[in-house]
Amino acid sequence: MYALEKIKRMIGKYRFDQSVKKYFNSPSLQLDQTSELTIVSMLNTQSVAMYLAAVKSFLHFIGNAKVDIINDGSLTDDDIKILKTHLVGVNILNIKEIDTHGCPTGGTWERLVHIINRSKDSYVIQIDSDTLTLGPIPEIKSAIENQTAFTIGGPEFPTPVDTKYLAVIAKGRNNQHVQTLSESSFADMQSMQGVLYCRGCSAFAGFPKGAQNLDKLKAFSDEMISKIGIDKWNEWGSEQVSSNVIISMSTQPQILPWPKYQNFMFPEAYRPDSNAAFIHFIGTHRYKKGTYKKVALQNLSVVGKNL
Repeated sequence: MYALEKIKRMIGKYRFDQSVKKYFNSPSLQLDQTSELTIVSMLNTQSVAMYLAAVKSFLHFIGNAKVDIINDGSLTDDDIKILKTHLVGVNILNIKEIDTHGCPTGGTWERLVHIINRSKDSYVIQIDSDTLTLGPIPEIKSAIENQTAFTIGGPEFPTPVDTKYLAVIAKGRNNQHVQTLSESSFADMQSMQGVLYCRGCSAFAGFPKGAQNLDKLKAFSDEMISKIGIDKWNEWGSEQVSSNVIISMSTQPQILPWPKYQNFMFPEAYRPDSNAAFIHFIGTHRYKKGTYKKVALQNLSVVGKNL
């Protein structure tokens, strides 16, 4: 059964990749360098067309903005040329340019540090390349206008949760994933006292102007190392925990309403409906049912005409 699922995924990925290349023929967009909104993403060479689908569909519904791309080191000269042609004025940084100031490196930590630095003078939205915006997103426009933080979540924790309650649940899961171990430690952490935790996904998150700083991030990271050890804290997933924490420490943060904003098939029994405005096609189920391909092509007809 595993081999069959793997073959199905490979076929689904191939079909999607071939279809999404049509975004290379979509119109270029002149970015607004005066905007106080910045879109930040980390990108690899395998995801350039996918990213164009994500960022163009998002900008279509949110309005113009500045765009920062963090090159994970794999982008080719041709990739960069394509990106600069489609997003005129885009700011492309190399991951090696970003100092994490003693926090972990890799696993998208550089992205989080850059977001915090960028948020000194801009509202920042982190958006992954495997996302699509399908319709009006007034909740995001309101968050920008009111300078409040947000993250995409799910039905299990639809609102910020007490850390002591979450720690009990996390300990009951009895696994060694870095997110589970981290959340099971929250109740005893000085840096988390009085914080209601927004348990979300860092694939789509908003950071208000001036609300974050590296000192808080570094203090949280150092304390977490003392709880679960540096080797565990350096594993993939610690950045997502930290993104959630930084958002949780902001004033009046929100977890976006599900299923209007959703991680695809999380929970697995759920299928996207026509009311979804934003979908993160998270890797586990990304190519199932051909939904990602279908929605990406539907969006192409919209963003191609109206960017």
